[in-house]
Amino acid sequence: MFCKKCGKELKEDAVFCPGCGNQVILSDGVQNTTVQQNANITAPVVDNGTQASISGIINTIINWYMAVLKKYTVFTGRARRKEYWIFVLINSIIGLGFFTLSKISGIGIVFTILSSIYQLAILCPSIAVVIRRLHDVGRPGVHILFMLIPIVGVILLIIWLATEGAAGDNQYGPNPKI
Repeated sequence: MFCKKCGKELKEDAVFCPGCGNQVILSDGVQNTTVQQNANITAPVVDNGTQASISGIINTIINWYMAVLKKYTVFTGRARRKEYWIFVLINSIIGLGFFTLSKISGIGIVFTILSSIYQLAILCPSIAVVIRRLHDVGRPGVHILFMLIPIVGVILLIIWLATEGAAGDNQYGPNPKI
């Protein structure tokens, strides 16, 4: 039995996919309600309305982050809001970790250097995902240069990055939500 959403192989008694957290629906359309003993913890609800395990949610977040890194030189096409904002969230957490370690350790310069190396490593994927995100809302990638305009340009760019993508296909490609 395989997950219909991500294709990962599932155990026969699986209720949720360990890869994506999607609820397992059997081939006859009935959801798998087999519950393991002592499983009285309610799983959080994910964006498609189903419940998922914490490990499934973490795997989903990591998959979104890795998807951006895998497309580090792809400046064409479109990127969903989720793809962009999860990438921003993970980078913020990593940056906060480096900052905290540099302040509380006796070797702060080492963590500052590691942070700089990490920031350089994700520069190209960061630019690529912003350009693809702008494409999703129907804007050309060159609009990334608006961030060079103090205050107003940055606010405008944040609004575009937070705006829902254009429904259906646009000049930059098919809708990534479908």
